[in-house]
Amino acid sequence: MKTTCLQENLHRALGIVGGAIPKGKALSPITQNVLIEADGGQIKLKGTNLSATISVWIDSIESKPGQVLVPHKQLSDLVGSFPRDKVELELKDSSLSIVCGKSRAKLRVADVSEFPIGFAVKATKTILVESKTLKDGFAVSFATASTERAELSGVKVSMEKGKLEFAATDGYKLAIREIPLDNDSLSEVVIPKETVEILESMLGNPDEMVAMGVGEGQIRFELPSFEVTGPLLAGQFPKYKDAIPSGYSCSVELNRLDLLRSLKSAIVLPKEQKVVWGVVRADSLLLKSRSQELGEYESVIEAKCTGEGRIAFNGEDMAACLGSMSESKVVIEIGTLTQPILLSEKGCKIIVMPVVTPWWE
Repeated sequence: MKTTCLQENLHRALGIVGGAIPKGKALSPITQNVLIEADGGQIKLKGTNLSATISVWIDSIESKPGQVLVPHKQLSDLVGSFPRDKVELELKDSSLSIVCGKSRAKLRVADVSEFPIGFAVKATKTILVESKTLKDGFAVSFATASTERAELSGVKVSMEKGKLEFAATDGYKLAIREIPLDNDSLSEVVIPKETVEILESMLGNPDEMVAMGVGEGQIRFELPSFEVTGPLLAGQFPKYKDAIPSGYSCSVELNRLDLLRSLKSAIVLPKEQKVVWGVVRADSLLLKSRSQELGEYESVIEAKCTGEGRIAFNGEDMAACLGSMSESKVVIEIGTLTQPILLSEKGCKIIVMPVVTPWWE
């Protein structure tokens, strides 16, 4: 194999592929390598963590077909240190020769046959979705998908009646986002949170179209210069529609970012549960927190309120949920001290369970 490309293109591609390569100690050391394939006028780079796989294509100036498997981190660091010039990659015996201007390096190569094949997704259904739509929909997973329960560690995506729906839960929080989309129906799929995080970090241009293809137990997200593939989560996602409460006695509308800033301050003092108390007044929401060892915090946020009430909740969970929303205003509905708290904005509802704790007077 011998190929030549531009330093900036190779460095960018190595950065993208790195999203799928395990950081630190990997279950399989071979996954800390990147597979480079030269074929015709393109170079393909491929990385995997044995779950999600990223493939990136860049243009080559000239090349002889072939494959090479080399350590990702070392190659990425080397290329990143090179000047903006042409980079020549050539397989010589058991090493990859790397030349850029007056800089030269050699990296030992691994056995290409040991690299995981990955997922060749044979999509039986493909829909086109804007990049921004996916980013907005997947944002809920970072706040509500479980990091402990495997069966809840994904985002459920379905398409019906002119809307694309995203849902995620960890058993204590539930988020649902609905986005209008004129497309065909899509059967329910559950995408692992890890795959979602990798894809979300790669979505840049909000108007760029993404082809989402679903096959037998597999999914593929394809853009002009890269694709992400991986397995779907098996099993039945919880029936969550009936879990959305109604009939609240108290409603609070306020600025989402004002509330988020106050919450981040409120959770500084509590050490463990990060409990924050809220009191709904006629025209404001009072937030309070405390630590017996450190002191107390209090903040008043202007709000449009209907009814009166009080709540106690995990401030970190609430802040994460608010951070996953996108509108300037948020509506909070509360009932009794043991009733779930409902956050809502256009197209999005998030349920947060309260913390049952002695009330702080």
